[in-house]
Amino acid sequence: YEICEVTGVQTCALPISQPAMASHGFELGKCIAKGSQGNVCLARNKNTGEEAIGKVVCFDSTKAYDLFDVEARNTMLLQGHQNIVRCFDTLASDVMGVLLLEKMDMDLLTYILEANNGDGVGEVEAAQIFRKICKGLKWCHEQGIAHLDLKPENILVNCDGTVRLADFGASVSFAHGKTRTGRRGTLLYCAPEMSAAYCPFAADMWSLGVLLHVLVFGRWPFPGKESELDAKAKKGIVRLPIGGEECSHALADLVCKDRKSVV
Repeated sequence: YEICEVTGVQTCALPISQPAMASHGFELGKCIAKGSQGNVCLARNKNTGEEAIGKVVCFDSTKAYDLFDVEARNTMLLQGHQNIVRCFDTLASDVMGVLLLEKMDMDLLTYILEANNGDGVGEVEAAQIFRKICKGLKWCHEQGIAHLDLKPENILVNCDGTVRLADFGASVSFAHGKTRTGRRGTLLYCAPEMSAAYCPFAADMWSLGVLLHVLVFGRWPFPGKESELDAKAKKGIVRLPIGGEECSHALADLVCKDRKSVV
């Protein structure tokens, strides 16, 4: 395959042919980033000129295929809500898959880092963003899907205030009242009970609380080494910086042992 290199990221040209892409109205451009599950390429709708993002995953293992299948299926199942990233289409060959997603201005982490010297966006603006994140997560849970990797990098935002949940590679379809085992997602945002049997929806609520703390203050609620995270998280004690009085009740309800599993 042809190799293109952009900012140090390499990706092979698609075994999915350009005619096949064109039949879906899109053509892929340069690779712009490398994620944990695949590369991210620019894309464009040939008929409308609308820009998009192509998330390209090589099926170099059964696990890679399974993760793509879960993300593609759950992303499509969640379409139709204003706070879920739009997916235009999915394509797959024997060795590679592509998710064609809407192009947003930035992820929430970038937005936080650019605001107030990285010290969080403050409670007033955080409340507006957080409300939209909650609406998106509520929709997920109503469809029987737990995200399980809520973090600023997986929340996309536009400068006009649009907020959308994205990256459903760790998500699971699940029934309320059931439990599962096996930690998923990003350690810094993982609920402490994920080391044993846990409710995926309640685990999302913990991640939501950690995300709120990062959004408001620009830092994690449990600072320290990764090896110390579980012990600190299990205590569920969050010491708020000065200026966090308004969000203290929400954090107390989310980052605690007996949190609810419903948004």
